[in-house]
Amino acid sequence: MKSIWLHIKKTEYTCDKCGSPLYQHKLNDSVLTCMECGRKRLDDKDKQLEYRGGELAEKQGTYDALMKRSIVTDQTIRKANFDNYKTDEQETAENKEKAKQIATEYLKGNVFNSFLQGKQGTGKSHLAMSILKEINENSYPYKQCVFIDFPSLMIEVADWKNTNNFSQTDAVKLMSEADYLVIDDLGAETNDASKAKEYIYKTLQAVMQNRQNKSTIFTSNVSSAVIGQVYGERLTSRVLRGVAGHSIIFKDATDKRRIGIGF
Repeated sequence: MKSIWLHIKKTEYTCDKCGSPLYQHKLNDSVLTCMECGRKRLDDKDKQLEYRGGELAEKQGTYDALMKRSIVTDQTIRKANFDNYKTDEQETAENKEKAKQIATEYLKGNVFNSFLQGKQGTGKSHLAMSILKEINENSYPYKQCVFIDFPSLMIEVADWKNTNNFSQTDAVKLMSEADYLVIDDLGAETNDASKAKEYIYKTLQAVMQNRQNKSTIFTSNVSSAVIGQVYGERLTSRVLRGVAGHSIIFKDATDKRRIGIGF
């Protein structure tokens, strides 16, 4: 293959941008080219492609965190988003809009906890996952989101001798490192409104200590008063930090899992 230098020749002219010599093609001497600027454009293009490749990898990392690091018992929740959330009553329609507003505030960088409360089957977990996916899709810089079925994780922690399960240290690390975290079904890890077991209390206490400058989304079937009874006022205060104005309550919505059963 003949060298390109056999087809071009150096001229007495210089580039206005960099001062390097200009070259012209022997078959078309009306066009002057700066080889130095040409190389720079190629270098810049390579860097841009490398940067975009790195960004795509980082973006994929946020999807992987939500899908692979989350602990989700009800696998239908993994597919949850705002588009497929059913608004059968006025309350569910209003709560969907509240959840979207919370996601918007998180995307603006505001730091606060939010709380979705109501009886089972009303769509709390669905909306919580939807908020995470909205952040996943639209945040920049990219943020890692994790959804945790808290009672299920605590069952694993209780059986820490099983090497396949999370230890308490693993659980605290997982929940502390996420940029945005859903703690789903808080309060269901206890059988009644008695005090939480010590290992559960210490796990949640450590997580909330580590997340003082991060936002956490809670869902629960029980009221804040019961949470206070189970976890004590000091820890409950951390759970409810910033929740005023960012709570979503289901009072009238029906259990969607019972619709169509017929009995």
